[in-house]
Amino acid sequence: MDIVYSVETIWQFGLLSLVQSTFLILLAFAAVRLCRLRDAAVLSVIYRFTMIAILVSPLVTMAMQQTHVDGWWPTGLNQQPVVQT
Repeated sequence: MDIVYSVETIWQFGLLSLVQSTFLILLAFAAVRLCRLRDAAVLSVIYRFTMIAILVSPLVTMAMQQTHVDGWWPTGLNQQPVVQT
């Protein structure tokens, strides 16, 4: 059963990272589109912050999951949502 839980956790993390990074990249493209008339330095800053956000967001999500912040981590098939009283 531990193998199934590990595979499920890795699958969830990979899928969540994919969704988060896709969303952040789309936001960066939208920001670049809005700043098209700006300087190249502004576009570089947008791209750099996007790359940092893509690298940091899975780590923040895992930290939030470890501290039992609900609503930010999808529950698996065998997991029950955390209920805080």
